[in-house]
Amino acid sequence: MAARARASFAFLLVSLLLSWAPAARAQDAAALKSQGDAFMDAERYAEAAQTYAKAYAASSDPALLYNEGRALEALGEYPEAIKRLEQFRSLATPALRARATGLEEHIEALKGRVSTLVVISNVRGAQLLVRSKNEGKLEPTLEISVRSGPATIEVTADGHEPYKQDVVLAPRKTTTLDVRLREKNVHGLLVVTAKPEGSDVIVDGKGFGRTPLEARLAPGSHSVVISKSGHEDERLDVVLQSGERKELDLTLAERSAITSRWWFWTGIAAIVAGAAIVTTVALTSGTETKPPLGGEHFSPGQIPTGFRF
Repeated sequence: MAARARASFAFLLVSLLLSWAPAARAQDAAALKSQGDAFMDAERYAEAAQTYAKAYAASSDPALLYNEGRALEALGEYPEAIKRLEQFRSLATPALRARATGLEEHIEALKGRVSTLVVISNVRGAQLLVRSKNEGKLEPTLEISVRSGPATIEVTADGHEPYKQDVVLAPRKTTTLDVRLREKNVHGLLVVTAKPEGSDVIVDGKGFGRTPLEARLAPGSHSVVISKSGHEDERLDVVLQSGERKELDLTLAERSAITSRWWFWTGIAAIVAGAAIVTTVALTSGTETKPPLGGEHFSPGQIPTGFRF
């Protein structure tokens, strides 16, 4: 008995909750509709459209689609307004549709204010903006329905220069734009001046020309050598950031003549001194007279005393 009573109570509770939920949503939808009506009366059409959309999500009442469509129409968002009115036409009961007098003619009139825009880009994923409104990404083509008349078309993508063009979109016509985005200048600029002018500039082992010189280089570290005949080379490492301009102004030191270096003359002196010693020895050795046997001097024709066989 007790178990049956508990089961009956649980069933009753669930039934009450299920019946309460739609009622609560209906109350929320009614409150939101009232807010939307107030926004429409105050000509706050964007807020009215958003509020009617929330009310429809809470109640699924097709009448709210009609109201949202009229708010979007007031904003000039004709393609979206047509979608909501066509949804209303599809979902509303005959009695409700009959209350929307002249609906078909009104939808057709709105279509006369709409153009088709086709945008093609060389960059996949580029962003399309029409009248500053984000319309989606180009993959690489996008076709949309937009309000006819003057419009500013923008296409943007990371690492590329933005595209911007003013066009006039004809009603019930298709306008096609082929947008070629250009890559941004991500290089750095190295400006080299040197004394004397006309010095050779080598960057990362590659000749770039003579000073004064401007070289566009990729961001990062670069090895730079500046050279000129008769002068000492200048070698340095340069780090460039993207879009950075860096200037080098250098003066190359003149290369000294070999005979002006102290170590060269020291070497010459040592060589000359050594040569003099060798020459003296050689000359002395060639003129030395040895004494006769016995160590005595004698004149020709005379035999020194003590000479024996």
